[in-house]
Amino acid sequence: MQYVGTSPSTTHRAVRPASERQTMQTFYRILRSSPIKRAPGGILGGIASGIARQTGWRVSYVRIGMLLSFLLPFISLPLYAVLWLLLPKTDGTIALEEILKR
Repeated sequence: MQYVGTSPSTTHRAVRPASERQTMQTFYRILRSSPIKRAPGGILGGIASGIARQTGWRVSYVRIGMLLSFLLPFISLPLYAVLWLLLPKTDGTIALEEILKR
C-alpha cells in the first residue's frame, strides 16, 4: 500500500494499488447482484425486510425467526453483522464499501 504524503507515519490517506482496487470493485459488483437487498424502513439495518421482500414471507415472521436465532448469539450476532456489512441497500450502497472509503 502506498501513502499519499511524505511518509507512512503521516495522517495522509493510504492509496491502494490498482489490482487491489479492481479486486474490491469486482467484489462489490458481485454483492450488488445479490437478489436480497437491505430494504428501507427496516427496524435494524433492513436485513429482515430485505429477506421478507425477496422470499415473499411476512416481515413479522422473518423478524420472529431472527429473534429466535439470537438465542444462539455466537452464531446469529456475527452473521447479522456480516449481512449488514455485505448486503447492498436497494439504492446499491454497501456499508463495507462506505466504511473502507473513509
